[in-house]
Amino acid sequence: MHGADRDIIWLQRDFGIYVCNMFDPGQYLLKHFCDVAANKEYVSFAHMTQHITCNLHFVLFINRYQNVDRQLRLLTDMLEKTHYLLYIYDLMKKELLSSTDPNCPEAFLVEVYQRSYDLCMQLYQKEILTKNSYLNIYGLYDADLNGQQLAIVAGLCEWRDVIAHSKDESTSYILSNKVLIEIAKKMPVTTRKLQHLLKSRDPYNERNLGSIVGIIKHSMQNGASFKAAAKKIVEDDY
Repeated sequence: MHGADRDIIWLQRDFGIYVCNMFDPGQYLLKHFCDVAANKEYVSFAHMTQHITCNLHFVLFINRYQNVDRQLRLLTDMLEKTHYLLYIYDLMKKELLSSTDPNCPEAFLVEVYQRSYDLCMQLYQKEILTKNSYLNIYGLYDADLNGQQLAIVAGLCEWRDVIAHSKDESTSYILSNKVLIEIAKKMPVTTRKLQHLLKSRDPYNERNLGSIVGIIKHSMQNGASFKAAAKKIVEDDY
């Protein structure tokens, strides 16, 4: 797997798959190009193959399906790239062994192995809803919400958690943090306004427009009890 930083967590979360004995070529590139690692171009699969093989034609060949239909690309891209992975691995291993301290020839290789091992050891932690879970939503502290709006965030967090558990989906799939905060900001009190705000035709939200509006209205009535929390968020942000 190349650049598996997030893939490990996604595989655990969505499929219950735990990866072991992985060699991540992305960690090899981070080791070699640590000074420019912030530039994603340097840790891409294309850059890796070009650097390793010194052959632009080879890179173009294995990436020729990059812009075609997604279903076709997934299969053909996977088959062709997998075909060359052992060859690329041998080249990377050879370069790592040749570019390290002669007194410790396996130092770089061991480091890349260790980084790959550390990635595999990541563990997905399932979200557990508590009365303060809404305070951990990404983007909340930059949203500048008042008491009513924060109450809506808390109410929608609880609603999407219930739906997510009943449908065996992630909470972000049911209602993303970005959309949730946007709803809280706009406070739509009719299904028409809410539907316009959602834009995308998500089946869960489409079927529950009335319920969501009901949560918004109820939460707005409880806004006073969230004023202190809203004020604290602003103070903490500063």
